[in-house]
Amino acid sequence: MTRKSLATAVFIWLASVSYGLGFLYNYSLKPANMQQVLKNWPEESKIKFAKNQANLVLFLHPHCQCSEASLAELQKIQAQFHKKFKTHLVFILPEGTEQDWIHTKLWKKSQNLANTELIIDKSLQEAKVFASTSSGQVYLFNKERELIFLGGITSARGHQGDSIGNSAIKAYFRSGNMSVEKAPSFGCSLS
Repeated sequence: MTRKSLATAVFIWLASVSYGLGFLYNYSLKPANMQQVLKNWPEESKIKFAKNQANLVLFLHPHCQCSEASLAELQKIQAQFHKKFKTHLVFILPEGTEQDWIHTKLWKKSQNLANTELIIDKSLQEAKVFASTSSGQVYLFNKERELIFLGGITSARGHQGDSIGNSAIKAYFRSGNMSVEKAPSFGCSLS
């Protein structure tokens, strides 16, 4: 191989790697499409609303790294405020999938969370009721059943750390005021 062909090959390889990394980076920062169709707790939901406290609903895909990051951020919120809200973790179970599919490391971690109910969403029935489209999508309702926050609690797909949603929810539990009603949600598609 000549020097010129080696240099060309290295250039093509570097360009390909750069393009691939750029694509992955852009994907990690692309939020899910969210529809805000709810204003209140949906009456058709089979999830029982816990009275006299806020209710947080988090949709999770059990095989998605984005879900792991969302759960880690939820744990940080719960560490300070778990007595102020009931958590409903909704694990999707697509139609035709065996129940064992849901019992992942994420499911096991979730079983130890305080004031938390784990829900298996067969055929995405609850996801449809809430109009949830992605893993990591959070719905926070006040004790009057009003939707006060919709969005994600991570800063990018699969990334932990401060985010608009995480900070807004913590501020709400500190002060009782919701400063941000919507934040980008980063997660895998539920369908």
